[in-house]
Amino acid sequence: MPDFFLRSAETKEFEEIRSCKIKGQISYLDKTRGLWIEIDPSLIGQKYGLGDKDISDLILFPKFKNTGLFPISEWPFHVLVYRALDNDVYAKKKIENDQEIEMIVWASIFKNKESAENYQLVSSAADKGIRKWSKKMNKIFLTLVIIGSIGGVLISRVLQTVNVTSPQTVTLVLRASQPVAKGQAVLRLMPDIDKGEDSEEGETVGSNPKVDVKCGNKELYQIKLTEQHSETVCGIQVRLLKAYKDDDVPVADVEVTW
Repeated sequence: MPDFFLRSAETKEFEEIRSCKIKGQISYLDKTRGLWIEIDPSLIGQKYGLGDKDISDLILFPKFKNTGLFPISEWPFHVLVYRALDNDVYAKKKIENDQEIEMIVWASIFKNKESAENYQLVSSAADKGIRKWSKKMNKIFLTLVIIGSIGGVLISRVLQTVNVTSPQTVTLVLRASQPVAKGQAVLRLMPDIDKGEDSEEGETVGSNPKVDVKCGNKELYQIKLTEQHSETVCGIQVRLLKAYKDDDVPVADVEVTW
């Protein structure tokens, strides 16, 4: 018998309703408690570089401050969904650093399957309409290119809006990985580890946020963001434009130069 159901309109993968069984609690840096769940159906592991090994265990954290999973304070309950990058996390029931987990989606959990179905029908209607319109416009654009109906100047202008150029401005969400510089590097906004979930501000990134920078399979680097350009790491430089909260979730606007 499932304890609750998980669903999200953020990605097509999570539009499918998944039943969830609680397996326990997992502490994060001894300050925050996450809810360890087993989902059915599992996530296809190939998308996450796991080959034929699917993902059935996930970790949930509250999306908003002043809400809690122990017990669940309201329905539907909005969560940040993580996967463990190391199975030792489940064995020791403890996350000791941010390199052990990866956020994969924002989602909601529901008390019963009917609630999940009804909620999603409303919340995803606009998204589905946008996706349908976008696919139609892409087909029209490709057709025009093929038959040569668009002049060279117009094509150039369109491509300039599509291609990423330096400097690039990105909005980083706490603990979420964001590819930048045409995939040259991946940035991940990190929390202020001196403050936990029980602080008055809730989880924060502080006045000078830190980001993890990774390029390919090379080691991770951590940079403190300021209004000045950082040292060059992975062939890029970063600087802070603004740090703030969006719906109580810490985010930062960052300029990337390469």
